[in-house]
Amino acid sequence: MSESEGLPRARLREAFERVLPEMRALPEETLRKVTVDVPTVVATILGALPKVRVYRAQIVDELPKYDLGPFDRLEEYALALAYAHGAYVAASQPPRSLEEVGAEASRVREIMLADAEALAVRGLIDRSRLAEIRLGSGYRDTAFDLVALVNLYRSRWSHIESRTGVMLGELEMAEIVADRLIIAVGERDQIPVKRSAAIDDRMRAFTLCVNAYNQVRRAIGYLRFDHNDADLIAPSLYAGRIRRVEDDEAAGSDPTPIESGISPLPSEATNVPPEVRAGLPGGSPFTE
Repeated sequence: MSESEGLPRARLREAFERVLPEMRALPEETLRKVTVDVPTVVATILGALPKVRVYRAQIVDELPKYDLGPFDRLEEYALALAYAHGAYVAASQPPRSLEEVGAEASRVREIMLADAEALAVRGLIDRSRLAEIRLGSGYRDTAFDLVALVNLYRSRWSHIESRTGVMLGELEMAEIVADRLIIAVGERDQIPVKRSAAIDDRMRAFTLCVNAYNQVRRAIGYLRFDHNDADLIAPSLYAGRIRRVEDDEAAGSDPTPIESGISPLPSEATNVPPEVRAGLPGGSPFTE
């Protein structure tokens, strides 16, 4: 179980609701694609927080222009991302009860149809109404077939009560099963709508969280440049994606582009020493 999976759900939801206005305000063109494992991202950030916070005072002293807002809200952003990812996973799955309720409804439907056929042979119910019921297929049709069968039985109950194996209590249960199946089908039909909203929410939460973490890593990288331990304090979310590039270079082939929703720091993208630039000694730690 990842660290984010062990967090109380209410805490995640509250964090999500607090940062929702910021998420909604993000311009569409700035959103990052989610091409990494979100639970791993959340666990990495939450695991780094205690070590990162040790350097807050030093950041204030040595980087006076650094915006501490994202730094101080990084945990909240990570929790919000965990919630958004959970909502995305839930919205991507069909209702758990659909298959189970559908199987139960099909079983009840077949029993009631079989008894109804026998009653039709005896002339106790209208056979043409059974033919219409047998035309249906799929969960939705099964649910409404049950409703039709129950109505058919009830309409002739005084004539068939002593001639059928179907009990009155079974008719009531069939209505309950039909109702449950109709609800489950409706929930399934809403999945595309819910999933689209969940995808957008997750992308926005991901963008907000990763942007904040990248800024924290830039600050830590500047402060700890001479100690060469920045990645131990604030590990890269890009870790594990560089090996493919190095392997391609060793084989003499062109490196395979790696699409990622997380931009690596310059030192992660190449083995060639970069020129002095923003964020490193000799240059401004941040661009204005």
